[in-house]
Amino acid sequence: MTRKQIVLVGMPASGKSRVGRELAVALGLEHRDSDALIEESTGRKISEIFSTDGEDYFRQLEEEVIQQALAYPGVLSLGGGALTRQVTRERLRDCFVVYIKAELPELLRRSQGSDRPLLAGDAQARLEELWEARKEYFPEVASLEVQTSSEPVTHVVEQILREVGEDDERDDSSQR
Repeated sequence: MTRKQIVLVGMPASGKSRVGRELAVALGLEHRDSDALIEESTGRKISEIFSTDGEDYFRQLEEEVIQQALAYPGVLSLGGGALTRQVTRERLRDCFVVYIKAELPELLRRSQGSDRPLLAGDAQARLEELWEARKEYFPEVASLEVQTSSEPVTHVVEQILREVGEDDERDDSSQR
């Protein structure tokens, strides 16, 4: 038995989407990514939404998409700023949330050459600023923290699978 809904959170470039895809395959569940769901529902790229309508509008769309996605079983990867909305953090209180953690130098390395709107300009300064603004939100909602800086994705997925399996075995034994 596996959890029906696993939510991945973390900073931009922490690996949430990649880990989410591999975790979903390992569990035989569907993977959803909040950024992809926004692009799919609007027919527009995230960068276009940011430049045309601004971050507040984007966060509103993100909040709505996350609310809808949480109604379905699977693995859900959230955008790096999704937890800036209190209502989203509250919605995650009853979910199994995995905080995908990576150190700042690794986030910077992974984000080089990306078109992430919030990292435009001085990416290092922006990442540091985003980290300071968001760092308290991740542990607030996390059921599990997994370090990804030096670990291959398969190792990260295995750590999550071990935790999910252990929790489910405890859940199963308490129901016997």
